[in-house]
Amino acid sequence: LNGSDRHYLVHLFPIKNDDGAIDHMVMMSTDITDRVTSVEELRMLFDNVPCYIAVIDRSFQVTKSNRLFDAKFRSEGCQFCYEMYKHSNAPCSDCPVTKVFETKQTHRSLQEGIDRDGNKSQYMLTAAPLHEDADGVQTVIEMALDVSEVLTLKDRLRKIEKEKLEAERLAAVGQTVAGLS
Repeated sequence: LNGSDRHYLVHLFPIKNDDGAIDHMVMMSTDITDRVTSVEELRMLFDNVPCYIAVIDRSFQVTKSNRLFDAKFRSEGCQFCYEMYKHSNAPCSDCPVTKVFETKQTHRSLQEGIDRDGNKSQYMLTAAPLHEDADGVQTVIEMALDVSEVLTLKDRLRKIEKEKLEAERLAAVGQTVAGLS
């Protein structure tokens, strides 16, 4: 149509004669261009969203992840979320994914981990059920936003405020001493 590419799903069926030789072929095709386009758009969105995304199964294996997650946490030989996020050999004691599997509810928490380069990373994590069947939640999607810089700035602001209060206290003491002399 109008020179644009189209995608088709094609099925071929042989029609045999009495001798078993193929006389004819029946071809059925379905235009799946819209579906292929939708899948490509969703993949692009998944890969380019500005947060870490990982899909985790019941064994805590990361089965899918976006580019940002891979660049920050995925390391050669690691397959489990706790290996990637925390460089640990076992699931976290207060694991949001475990809570989702147990409650079938979304859970949020502030997490601290270690990125693939060994740097401390703090992130706000939301874990939610993704696929559920008769046996319960089978996969969880995690979305995490790095808040390391925000928390660092917050700590610096607290220190500056504390230093300011101390300076004001010392100034008041100085004025009091100066007024006594």
